[in-house]
Amino acid sequence: MPAVPRVSRYICCLCLFLCAICVINAQFIQIGSGTAINQGLPFEPSQHYSYSQQLYLNGEINTAGLITALSFNYRSVGSTFLTNNGMLNIWMGQTPLSSFTDWIPINNLTPVFSGDLIAAYFDSGVPGTGWMTIPLQSAFFYDAGANLVIAVDENQPGFSSTGDDFYCTQTNQARGMVFYSLTTNPDPENPPATGFNLRNHFANLRLHISPVNYMPRDPQPPHNSTEVPIDPLLSWQSDATTFDLALGTDPDALPLVATALTQCQWQSLTPLTPFTTYHWQVIAHHDNQTYSSPVWTFQTTGETLTAPRNLNGFFVNDHVNLTWQPPTSGTVVEYQIYRNTQPLERTINLSYQDFAIQSNATYYYYVKAVNHLNQMSPPSNTVSVTIPVIMQNVILYQGFESQPSFTQIIPDWLNLDLDNSPTWEWDSISYPTAGSPLAWLIFHPGETVPPLTNASAFSGVKYAISMAAQNPPNNDWLITPRINLGSEPLLRFHARSYTGDYGLERLKVLISTAGTQPQDFITVHPAPYLSVPVQWTPYQYNLQTWQGQTVNLAFQCISWDAWALLLDDIWICGTGGYVSIDDNYLQTPQYLIHPNPARDRFLITSKDGSSFAISVYDLRGRLIHCSPPTRFFDSATSGLDLATGIYLLRIDDGKRSIIRKVTFIH
Repeated sequence: MPAVPRVSRYICCLCLFLCAICVINAQFIQIGSGTAINQGLPFEPSQHYSYSQQLYLNGEINTAGLITALSFNYRSVGSTFLTNNGMLNIWMGQTPLSSFTDWIPINNLTPVFSGDLIAAYFDSGVPGTGWMTIPLQSAFFYDAGANLVIAVDENQPGFSSTGDDFYCTQTNQARGMVFYSLTTNPDPENPPATGFNLRNHFANLRLHISPVNYMPRDPQPPHNSTEVPIDPLLSWQSDATTFDLALGTDPDALPLVATALTQCQWQSLTPLTPFTTYHWQVIAHHDNQTYSSPVWTFQTTGETLTAPRNLNGFFVNDHVNLTWQPPTSGTVVEYQIYRNTQPLERTINLSYQDFAIQSNATYYYYVKAVNHLNQMSPPSNTVSVTIPVIMQNVILYQGFESQPSFTQIIPDWLNLDLDNSPTWEWDSISYPTAGSPLAWLIFHPGETVPPLTNASAFSGVKYAISMAAQNPPNNDWLITPRINLGSEPLLRFHARSYTGDYGLERLKVLISTAGTQPQDFITVHPAPYLSVPVQWTPYQYNLQTWQGQTVNLAFQCISWDAWALLLDDIWICGTGGYVSIDDNYLQTPQYLIHPNPARDRFLITSKDGSSFAISVYDLRGRLIHCSPPTRFFDSATSGLDLATGIYLLRIDDGKRSIIRKVTFIH
């Protein structure tokens, strides 16, 4: 044949490497496993020259894809197999023919390889027996619509042993055609009209192919899915180029809803109907061929209903207080609260108080939204709340959970920064007011940026913190409301130093019967101050010296250039004790509460018609009821059912709050 430019062995090695990269995700399909020899397919090693064509049926391949390499099953008994054979040209093509009577014209085929065979192509070496793999310089796309033709032209002068050969598989049709000669080099563009041999054989072959599949498959949502959102993203897999999509409720008459899609997905611009069975089909198009998927089915859920957001939970006095935010999507009519994975209660509010708790237990809560279709949303985030050992005869409890993070305002408590010094701060942690002069600060380590992971609260997620003054010592005071201690009173709290690297924190616990000026207080412990360990440490003091008296308690940080003092879970207990109220202060004429005492109901009105919010507490400081801002409050229509006793009313107009007493008599 005419001379074909040779590709250097170096270039062949490079092509082998590149093709190896391309076929990492390919598979191979083996056709034939026979042991017949002496067929001259794909070429004849014992002759100088040969030219062959072979047919491999599409039913044997059964896969469309990109062919990147060919492997033939070789047998070599000597080294001359490689040195005297190997100048190859290979073409591939597709044909409806299933047997040969004549050559297929070379211009109907595509050149895929031109070069020398090299030792790296032989997986068992030469001599040896195994598979000779030729990486194609031009990958060939096979569409599986016809039979595969492989033409091989071997041009290396010389020949090897008659023991060198390729294994073939016998058939009942002429699947191979070959011409070989010691003298004549056949020209594939004008192959010999005589002297060729038809073979009822083909060479054992492995096709290295990256499959393609035009038939749409793998629907999402999967076939027969339920609870599919009404705005679903429909997707599928296919190697076709364009798609039409039919969607409807009658599987026998599906209307087209989209045509000429170029991506394997589609989403309706309008919501589907809730609780409806839909059927859909994808029609793929490629090279003027059509491939229709099966008809798939799914059932929609109701409206899109997202989960409630930002669930928070904390222990307050004698109950767990839960708050959350509504979903971003959906029409909510109520919320289902879960505790320890079991339904607990339903509410229309964005908060809930769980009084059915036990001391020293941990509870896990999450919330689901319920809409008008009685659908339930996914769950909110889960929060855990650990109930401390609940003290008896509680007068006042402060765990700081209900206070906003990073505030210095604690209602009814005095919080004084008497050192007025800038404070130290963490180098890589930021939070509001960091470094500023601070009194005691309500601190949430999970809300710093980034979160402070080694300073968890004793219980809940928040505590009070006194940051070290840059100009020591600290002089930060946290003073309780006025409290009547009753009998057998005691104080219990937990404290810790953040670190001992700069010395332990110093804390004074004080009491006053005279007022809230610092000079009014004396310590309740004999030592000048407490050196607080770096672990959460419980402290308890018997206050019987002051039983029956009305007092203020105070926590004074007097640390000297340390780092941070943490304070949590303050309990003040006493039989018959209560949070005291200055009745002289409460006689403000702004609001009228009547009747007082009340039997079944009481009313509150504002004399100037302004709006106000109401919070109702018992004498132990436990929140019983909250009402949003109003200009008129009626306890009967607010669902407030009070037992006989004295209650505290916090009236808040947005600028200030006052506290009044109301007495209920049945």
